Order: sequence, then C-alpha cells, then structure tokens
Amino acid sequence: MTGEELRSQFGATVRLYRDAAQDTLRGLRKTWFYSFAAIPLGFAGYFGAIVAVALGSFIGGFFLGLLTAYLMSAYLVFVRAGVERERLFLHEIVPRTNELFSSLLNILFVLFILFLGISFFGMGLRADESSWIIVLVKLMILVALNPIPEICYLGQRGAGSAFGESLEFMKENGIEWLLPLVLGLVPVILANPLGLTILFGADGPIRGLFHLFSLFYAVAAVSGVPSMIGTIIALFGFYATLVFRGCLFKKLSGSTRRKRRYQYKFV
Repeated sequence: MTGEELRSQFGATVRLYRDAAQDTLRGLRKTWFYSFAAIPLGFAGYFGAIVAVALGSFIGGFFLGLLTAYLMSAYLVFVRAGVERERLFLHEIVPRTNELFSSLLNILFVLFILFLGISFFGMGLRADESSWIIVLVKLMILVALNPIPEICYLGQRGAGSAFGESLEFMKENGIEWLLPLVLGLVPVILANPLGLTILFGADGPIRGLFHLFSLFYAVAAVSGVPSMIGTIIALFGFYATLVFRGCLFKKLSGSTRRKRRYQYKFV
C-alpha cells in the first residue's frame, strides 16, 4: 500500500468513526432513557438469584442461567432500539425479547461447551502452565468472536452462522472494530487496573460485554463521586458504549476497506 493509499485509508477510518459517533448521538437523543432499563432488569436478576438458591445447586443453576440469558436479551432489545433510533412500546418488549432469546441462548450454550472444554484441557496441565494458557485462549476467543453480540441482536443469526460471520467480520474489519475499544479502555484501565481481570474473567464476548458495566461502575467508584451519581454515569456510559458498537458494526458490516477508502474519497 502506497503512502497516498495509507493517508486515504486513515482519512476514511477517521470519517467512519465520526459517522458512527454521530449516529450514536442521534440514537441517544431519542433513546437515552433506555439506559435505565438495566435497573429493573438488575432487580429481576437479583430476585432470580434468590429463587435459584432456594431451588438448589443443579436446578437453581440451570434456572439462573436461563434467566440471565433472558435478561441479557431484554437489554439488547433496548440497545437495538438505540442503534436503529426507534421508540419501543411496552407491548413490543416481551415479543422482541422472546425472539432474540432463542438466538442468544443457542450462542451462549455453544460458548459454554467451548469454555467447559478449555477448563478440562487446563486440568491436564501443570498449574503454572494452565493459568496463562487459559487466559491466552480466552483472549483469542474474546477477540475473534467480539462482534457476536451485535451479530446476534442486529441479525439474529443462529449459532453456526453467527460464529462464521464473526470470524469473517474480524478478518475484514478487525483493526477498525477493536481500535475504539482498546483506546476507550486505556483510561479506564489506568484508573482501575483490576478492570482487566473483570474482562478476562468473562467466559466469552457476550458475558464480557456485560462485564463492561462492572468496569464503568468500578471506575466511577474509585473516582470519588457519590454512589448514586456513579451508578447513573455507569448506566449511561454502558448503554452509550453498546449503542456506539452497534452503529459501528452497521457501518463496517456492509463495506470493505477498499470500498470505504474510495467511498470517503469523494465525500
């Protein structure tokens, strides 16, 4: 690639992020209050955990896993509304959640089997080897399947096609997709270095995505702001981040680097 092509590619990437950010702001102006949907969903998860304890370890764990997947699906319905800049009516929330739940559950089940296999593999290694090998494998999966949540709630793919589409997407757009995430995490990690353990402790990109809220909340907590204000900042920051990811995914999924370079050359 020549110097002129590199400059053109850099300009196209900057404009790509600018357009995604503008779409995010348009979506937030219309749906910013959806960021508080996490509050009732969080309470539902809390009471669900109490019920799970009462049901016992096996049945309770199964119930809690299903409930967690359903609550994740419900939240992603609100995120999709922000990406698409649409208002949700109350009677639409449950049907849309049910529709997304089946796709998300299939993907989570495949990820569960995958990470279970990784755990069994780690048991056969020495303690000093297994820890860093498992972290490395988790990181590779987190990167390769990073856009799985967006593929799920924007395209509602099945598990098989979602994994294939994610790998193809990262092959074509991996740098442009991960760069904002890395740059956005740098100040967060500097403020709270333990945030890396929050992300790498997640089993897969979907749970890792929702662990971002814990990261936002942890940073707000160490910044010294009052608890209530910190919670509001974490709720809105988490929702805005997911909406930006969705807008960026839509921009990237329908194009290639070459196409964007020539498209933005004439803008």
